[in-house]
Amino acid sequence: MNNGIILGLRILAFMIDIGIGAGIIALSFMGLEFITESINNNIMGVFTLILFPIILTTPIIYMGLATGVFGKTLGKWICRLEVVDDNNNKLSIWKSLGREAIKVFMVVSNIGLIVYIIQVAINGKLFHDHICHTDVNFIGGLTDTQKHWRKYHNKNNV
Repeated sequence: MNNGIILGLRILAFMIDIGIGAGIIALSFMGLEFITESINNNIMGVFTLILFPIILTTPIIYMGLATGVFGKTLGKWICRLEVVDDNNNKLSIWKSLGREAIKVFMVVSNIGLIVYIIQVAINGKLFHDHICHTDVNFIGGLTDTQKHWRKYHNKNNV
């Protein structure tokens, strides 16, 4: 499949995963609402000490664990993508957590977006994939459920 299409699917999968992460963060904020209500005078201190680390660690944990356990996040599953190492093996949980930590650092930092653009232009790979020796592959074809549905559907409509 064309690298441009895979990159577009990766961006779409990332946006889906960011939406899921934002929902998890929103639920975390609701759980921490009692802290911000009790400390109204120093809301920035509460944000810095409690909420900001949650915002940074939530995508690392969600995407890292999902990638380590299943080889894909929910966004990548929807877009039919999987993360593998250079030998086409599934990543370990630690390697996937490290990969996601690098990704979050690069997205949060200003220079990270510039490095991303340069890496894609030079290597055709994103920075965290280059550093961690990983790749994202498109899983083509139909799933087993889609095959069974088509088989059943075609048998009944003939």
